[in-house]
Amino acid sequence: MILCVLFLPFVVSFLADRRRTREVLIDKNDVFLWAYVIILTIGVFFARNKELARIQYFNYAIPALIIYYFFKSQFSLIENRRGVAIFISVLACAVSAFGILEFMSHGNALYEKFMQNPFYDHYLSERRVMSTQVVPQALGTYLLACLPMAYFLTDKARRTGLRMLGAASSVLLFCGIILSFTRSALISAMLITAVYFYKKNKKLVMSVLIIFAALVVAFSAVNTMPAWRLGVKGLFSRPDYEYRLARFGTTFRILKERPFLGVGLDNYRYVFDEYHGIKTLPDYWKIPDNMHLMILGESGILGYSAFMLFVLCLLIKSCGAADGFAFAVRAAIMGILFNMLTYDSLCWTTPFFIFWIYCGALASMNTGKIHEQGICK
Repeated sequence: MILCVLFLPFVVSFLADRRRTREVLIDKNDVFLWAYVIILTIGVFFARNKELARIQYFNYAIPALIIYYFFKSQFSLIENRRGVAIFISVLACAVSAFGILEFMSHGNALYEKFMQNPFYDHYLSERRVMSTQVVPQALGTYLLACLPMAYFLTDKARRTGLRMLGAASSVLLFCGIILSFTRSALISAMLITAVYFYKKNKKLVMSVLIIFAALVVAFSAVNTMPAWRLGVKGLFSRPDYEYRLARFGTTFRILKERPFLGVGLDNYRYVFDEYHGIKTLPDYWKIPDNMHLMILGESGILGYSAFMLFVLCLLIKSCGAADGFAFAVRAAIMGILFNMLTYDSLCWTTPFFIFWIYCGALASMNTGKIHEQGICK
């Protein structure tokens, strides 16, 4: 709701310009996005707990639309892609550096003096870095989403200073991702690296994969928290897989009863005990720990299909873009999609914002003049 108020001036000015409104809103590429939102809207009226669904609708669906269309309409006006990449990389480096400081000092002044973090003591005891992102999972998602911007700066066509900035940023962001000890974030970062450099520099891809394998071997030799999470035991931890596989069963039972629209937004936790075998789990465990399953359970087969078709069409449409920045954004979105498999990422503020910002930016490059001109600055 706060976001809706903050963006109200933009919405008014945007709608006042009818020509611009038609160009941005009446776009066949957004048909699946609108289908997803319409399904969520209908789902509010059929949700198990309509009040929860209504509140989440205004906290999730409406802000997603506003963020997407704001950046879709405004990003095409920005010609200096290089400046955007520098800004994102430098900001992410600051967050990563703060996380490294947290790891070294075994403390975070942000949560000790200025704001509350209910997860702080838990993750501090595990030595998993949170930095400014409240939980390690959100930190890992943020850093891996910024990683392609650092890669964008390493292009050989750029000045030496920018290439050095890009290389240094890449290393610093990888350090932050490792210290979050979030397995999916590290694997997603590897995926992003492979996607980004596969055609440009296959030797670099192989080097990164070798480094990843060496890290797994090194952390496997350490059987203490949190290093084991990135070792062989952590990557293939049986309890973790059993826990997540059980959520597949829970979601399947939800879909058997409510296949088309699901149980409604923010209702997964509400109906969890009814569809899960174990009835005594604490409230914070009553989630799928998988954003794909969350969307599937709460918006049904129709909602999840519309969401995935929207994102996949967005990615496919951008394949022909000559803009190197579009390639970086596409790699970031792919990394976020993969990372969604391991926790409810879009329920956290930073991953939610960065995902929809990137979607809007990519859509502007797919349909706007920048795409036609192939500008890459």
